[in-house]
Amino acid sequence: MFEVGEDGHGWRGLEACGPALLLCLLLAPGAIAQGVWHLRVRQTATQSLTLIKPSDPLFEGMIDTYYPGISQEPGYQTSIKPFLVLVRNDTALPAVAYAIMWRVHYKDCSVKSQRAVFVNRHLMFRPAMTYLPPRYIRLIAPMFNVTPKEYERDKPSYGWYPANSFPRSEGLSSVDVNVDGVVYGDGTFIGPDKTRVLQSYLMAKFAERDEILAALNLIRSSAGTSPLAVVSQLEKMFNDEFQFSQRAYQDSLLAKYVRARGTTATDLSRILQDRGLTGFEKLLGRFVGGFGENHKPSTFGREYQRLSDKDPRVFGITPWKPPEGPSPSPTAVAAAAAAGQPFTLTIVGPKVPLVAGCPLRLLVTVEDTSGRPITLVTSPGVPPDDTWDYHIDVRDAHGRPARPSAFALSLRGKHTLVAGSFVGHRLDPGATFVDEVSVTKDFDLREPGKYTIRVSRFLGPVGHPGKGVVKSNVVTVTVVK
Repeated sequence: MFEVGEDGHGWRGLEACGPALLLCLLLAPGAIAQGVWHLRVRQTATQSLTLIKPSDPLFEGMIDTYYPGISQEPGYQTSIKPFLVLVRNDTALPAVAYAIMWRVHYKDCSVKSQRAVFVNRHLMFRPAMTYLPPRYIRLIAPMFNVTPKEYERDKPSYGWYPANSFPRSEGLSSVDVNVDGVVYGDGTFIGPDKTRVLQSYLMAKFAERDEILAALNLIRSSAGTSPLAVVSQLEKMFNDEFQFSQRAYQDSLLAKYVRARGTTATDLSRILQDRGLTGFEKLLGRFVGGFGENHKPSTFGREYQRLSDKDPRVFGITPWKPPEGPSPSPTAVAAAAAAGQPFTLTIVGPKVPLVAGCPLRLLVTVEDTSGRPITLVTSPGVPPDDTWDYHIDVRDAHGRPARPSAFALSLRGKHTLVAGSFVGHRLDPGATFVDEVSVTKDFDLREPGKYTIRVSRFLGPVGHPGKGVVKSNVVTVTVVK
């Protein structure tokens, strides 16, 4: 068991970087002024939640046992079932926050991602809580999360989610579902955390604590004021903070904290209406009694107190940035410099198998290793499609060249003139830019199996005279039906 340090800097009750450490919340010099907090995550839990997916032989029997009637809903087999998953906690600890991710593949080769993030707080409305105690089970889809008891209780009143409320099922090829992250009751964590559920959980914890302290301080500083006036002041504070949070669109930790403060303010407003001022103050006092001796706001709380409503760290839309290509390997850069090559090429393969018949495009990172500025000719666009500027080598699992595409075969034996718009791209020493190449434009990858891919680019006369070619690293791509 351990606790987050209430100042937001570290952890209490732990030896420095002890084995139970979940993560470190690091504040670099000047970070407060820039609004940059870094979370270094350490996986400390050893077991994630258990998923019973529609493909599992146990799935249908469990659905009929725990959620009777769902399998009889119109469109169940084609539109509802593919997006359902039964989530069971087979550990000895309650799951207090967790995230589920779906990757939906369609026959037109498009892929859509869906996510559901559940973060529980002490003050939230009880029926809205999604705690998952040991040995409990929940049925989860992108738009709901229900226990068997909640399903039986609410279905007669509200009906069930119709098939058209689920993600699009026309042209559906497959659905992959996985646990993205879990925070357990003792603070341990496991998961890749692409949804940043851990950040959301920590910001909710800090925001809840700070909002309780702010409300209690307002009450105690209003001695001699009529109860009605104090309630009015509290309601104004809660409403202002909720309105403030509605414009916190950024994805920074501070923006998440601001949104969590608004959510907590709504929770406290509801509790105030339910309990009245006396009961409300007693409840807050009990919470504060569990905070230990430190009753000061967290680092985020102190920054929140002086936050401007125009602060770009929290408000406004994040500027669009061009896609980032793979990072060049330091070893490759050193080898290129030793060989006298003016630049390096770095590619990465797709993170998931390629469905047969789907297009494959790779990003190519070009880095200037010449020690002087060079100029490369590229196509317009971000990233530019420069397939014509690269030689692509694709081989099957036996080392044989992959079959050419129908397009490539149509060009054989013909004199081809390539026309289009081109621009010069200047690179300073050590700088990079990102190209894109279409592999399936030249190669037929409809046969399932493993393929290795490498790209190369000729040394040209513009900015980097010389002969020969520069070759990239080799990546492996798995093609499935």
